Amino acid sequence: LKVIMIFYRITILLMKCVFITGTLIKFEKAPFVVYIQPVGCTGALIDLQWVITAAHCFADQTKPPSVIFGTSDYRVFNYRVHSILVVNVNPKIKHFINITKSNNVVANSKNDLALIKLEKPVQLADGMEILVLDGKKWPKNKLEVECKIIAYGLTESSTKLTSKIVLTKYGKLCGCMHDEAILCAMPYNRSETPCFGDLGGVLVCNNEVVAICSQVVSKDYCKNNLKTSADYERNVCYNYERYVFLFTYIRPHLNSIKSLMKEMDRFLPKAKKHFYSS
Repeated sequence: LKVIMIFYRITILLMKCVFITGTLIKFEKAPFVVYIQPVGCTGALIDLQWVITAAHCFADQTKPPSVIFGTSDYRVFNYRVHSILVVNVNPKIKHFINITKSNNVVANSKNDLALIKLEKPVQLADGMEILVLDGKKWPKNKLEVECKIIAYGLTESSTKLTSKIVLTKYGKLCGCMHDEAILCAMPYNRSETPCFGDLGGVLVCNNEVVAICSQVVSKDYCKNNLKTSADYERNVCYNYERYVFLFTYIRPHLNSIKSLMKEMDRFLPKAKKHFYSS
């Protein structure tokens, strides 16, 4: 029995050591990607003072987050700045989306975008860049595209920036989750499975950022009308074939994003605190 217990513990340790999904990349490959504390989501710098991410990341938050820039591992960073505001892109949504308490998958994922207003414009350095959202249309007659999720996907052994290849679908191929503002995707295998921290990350298709990682639902959702699961994070990394990943397509929201940033910049007082460094 003692030998069995020792073997079991060694097996668990080995599983944790090799449990890294995706390919580790340097932040220079996606110099606009940021990590958001304490919510544990990824985001993207779209202006010197604005970050875009998933709205549901703030469902249970009461304080503005901090944003970490310019690093391949969010535990080791040189630049961090606090925020003064987090706001939903869709003004009709008064409260941040809580995907664990609602089974309205389409309504949630089609509107799962939030903007973070930083205390002070970021001083771009060490290769950091701003992501330009150009809102290109989804390729005509090409409902399936191989794309990459770039995010700080926290796994059992890694807090580093990763890239994961997923087969992304649009339109009728998403079944009952079909919406002009939703993309759906499935990983090719377990090693490409999105995991902790990937939510809010960017979806890159044909070298363009087209969507923000929103949520995960059961592959049988359309068949059984299943609710989203509050516990999916603990299962999805190991049982990728049972889930579909949903993304909020940026293009339908592009005008709202630009208008909201302009409006908030106009009415919010100038931030007084300095850019944090540690």
